[in-house]
Amino acid sequence: LVADAWPMTTEALPAPSLLPVLELRVRVSAPVDGELVSHGQRRETAIQGGELVALAGATGLGLDGLSGVVLPGGADQQLVRPDGTIEIDAQYLVETRAGALIAVRARGIRRPSPDGVYFRVALSFSSRAEEAAELTRSVFVADGVREADEVRHTVFLVG
Repeated sequence: LVADAWPMTTEALPAPSLLPVLELRVRVSAPVDGELVSHGQRRETAIQGGELVALAGATGLGLDGLSGVVLPGGADQQLVRPDGTIEIDAQYLVETRAGALIAVRARGIRRPSPDGVYFRVALSFSSRAEEAAELTRSVFVADGVREADEVRHTVFLVG
């Protein structure tokens, strides 16, 4: 890297904005405990299906009308730390209405908090489909709600 290629600035940059663009509902099985390791308990939760739907915020991003089904067969590889914090690492496929495949990876944290449950993930997407192009070249984060057999995420584009 050349030092002059990216000049330093002392100006304060605006905080990134968050724009809700997708709703993800992922049906999951009961977790299966794996090995006990030095830093926690491994466990796996199978992905059984679900759906992805573009929200109104996706208008103008090239994601208008994007929707699809979460295919069975993915998994969430978790680590439950001794303090109850759960490290999330979920990977699964979404098939769009047009038949394109989108690979989804969600990595994050779920833990107890004074307000209930803190559940946040960073998502990455990969696909060759033009309808999913914006997903592959932007940064996304999501909140999370865990129910008995489903995880719900509102996915936000980081602006």
